[in-house]
Amino acid sequence: MILILSSPTDHSTNRVSEWITRLGGHYIRLNDTLLYNADTPFDYGYRNGTEDVGLTVSGYSFRLSDIHIVWYRRWTSRDYLRGLHELTENKEWASNLVRHISVEIQTAGQFFLHLLRHKQWLDPPKATGAVRKHEVLTMAVEEGLLIPNTLVTNHRERAQSFLLENRRIVSKPLSEITFYNSDDFEFLCYTREIAEEDLLKLPAFFYPTLFQQLIERKLEIRTFYLDGECFSMAIFSGEGSKMDFRDLDMNRPVRMAPYRLPQPVEASIRRLMDRLGLSTGSLDLMLSTEGRLYFLEVNPVGQFGMTSYPCNYQLDKKIAEYLIAHDQ
Repeated sequence: MILILSSPTDHSTNRVSEWITRLGGHYIRLNDTLLYNADTPFDYGYRNGTEDVGLTVSGYSFRLSDIHIVWYRRWTSRDYLRGLHELTENKEWASNLVRHISVEIQTAGQFFLHLLRHKQWLDPPKATGAVRKHEVLTMAVEEGLLIPNTLVTNHRERAQSFLLENRRIVSKPLSEITFYNSDDFEFLCYTREIAEEDLLKLPAFFYPTLFQQLIERKLEIRTFYLDGECFSMAIFSGEGSKMDFRDLDMNRPVRMAPYRLPQPVEASIRRLMDRLGLSTGSLDLMLSTEGRLYFLEVNPVGQFGMTSYPCNYQLDKKIAEYLIAHDQ
């Protein structure tokens, strides 16, 4: 059986699940709300010195031995924190309570993942959680990929010098993109250009920040990697468009089309993904106006629908076929 660990709001998981059923496969899906959802009873642990897992989901029960492959998608919900701050008016106590419950839930999840450590994975949590931008950039260079000039600093003068050296620069998160939802708006963190006037507004020292050389782009390229194959899409964002194509301007639709990376670049990507221990992931690249192809980053659990649908790659079906083939 295939075990899918995901989030209830992940549309890509829904599509792959539908294909597994259509192709005759068998799966059980556990969303990240499992560990604090009173409607989903579960137990796992050690009985007589033997690891054992029992789960009942929507009336269906299974054991650890039933699972052959695990698809680790997006098992990182923090919805359980909602409302906890309101349990007490003491802000310090509320903060400690939230921190404690957060650690308890995360540890329970890690224990469950530990019990699945001998299974086949697409991809294992240790691999997906070990992807750090600065380390990936170093590996990318070692595997023959070109990257933009990069700086991490907490010093305004150093950032100003970096801007002078590269003429134009961007800022992006050191870790993952963050977002925040409220009743009135949604806040998203995008890659954006940083000008001299932006740097002048900063204090002399600030939190460590990642800056990169801004590449004058001809094309943006999103590549979905699956088991040694690269499925790439060209994004014709054009000059003057937003720095991050995810920051959509509905009045200026972006054209997307299938794209084939040069074979040496695909070979470098395969070596990089092998070193990272990843069988799947979404990679961002950029073709400069000078014809140079730059590697930017890889997201082990990146969305693939936005690459699949415009290019008719049917990636959800291919992932389902991969999981079914390894369900033995």
